[in-house]
Amino acid sequence: TQSRSSAASDVYKRQGLEQLAKLINEMLSGYRETLATATGRRLSGEEISEVMPGSALIGETAYGDPYTVQIHSKEHIEINYDNATNDTDTGRWWVDQDQWWRQFNHSTYGEARGFSVVLEGQIIKWFDKSGDLVDIELFIQNYVAPETLS
Repeated sequence: TQSRSSAASDVYKRQGLEQLAKLINEMLSGYRETLATATGRRLSGEEISEVMPGSALIGETAYGDPYTVQIHSKEHIEINYDNATNDTDTGRWWVDQDQWWRQFNHSTYGEARGFSVVLEGQIIKWFDKSGDLVDIELFIQNYVAPETLS
């Protein structure tokens, strides 16, 4: 379990990262897609439920570490970081109205977050409740993990 001082430290880190993200979004507002201007196809809740199971998301953390998120059957998600320690984490995902929600046990502070989803080819774009672009990842439908190939 997490100590009180560690939990408080996480709160301050999260607040700092949120402020930094807001500042960056303001600085880039003329150059960054929003949900209103996004290219690609915005997915409905039903479409999200259809395309996500069995897929993978490949991206990079803010620190440049590559990761793969495997989206298993509804309610199960796994993230594998390609870093010095090869960290992993699990959690759950679900659809609420037209948003994809996810919550890891430890990653991203263990908080539940919901996103509007836009798919453009193999690129998936995540938009927060304000319509700001939060992240872009490679989307691979019908993903087979490398360790299962043999």
